[in-house]
Amino acid sequence: MPKKPIEYQKNITIRVSLSQKKRWESFAEDNGFSSLSSLIRYATDELVEGNISRFKNNKETLRQRLTDVEEKYNNLLESQQQIIKAIAIKTTSREENKPLREYQKGLIINLLQEKPRTETEIQKIIPDLSEVEILSIINELIETSIIKQSKNNKFAVI
Repeated sequence: MPKKPIEYQKNITIRVSLSQKKRWESFAEDNGFSSLSSLIRYATDELVEGNISRFKNNKETLRQRLTDVEEKYNNLLESQQQIIKAIAIKTTSREENKPLREYQKGLIINLLQEKPRTETEIQKIIPDLSEVEILSIINELIETSIIKQSKNNKFAVI
């Protein structure tokens, strides 16, 4: 059974230069197209069909990149949770290390009695204490009104 010809029902108007129209008509005639419209339909279909697969590939590439980013995010989140757990363990054992903590507070108070210092200066003098530990002790000493912080971010005994 022979194929039925396709009935085209919509017109689309485009503007092209006269030389461009002549080139397209010549190409259509040389390559067996029945009309300029036939060439334009064919060329447009080929372009669209060819790009559909390209867009699908881009979609897959983006999907893979998103998966990679999610994996990295989850790894970072897991690392952060491990750090928080380690801090929590160290914090809960504070009661056991109370004598050590009091000794560390005493060291910091003695340093600040000599002269006002920043947390960085304190850390250089007592390198065994981490920045977090120093800030924790400083906060405790501020809360108990033993030391104060000046405008130039130095701490001093009251």
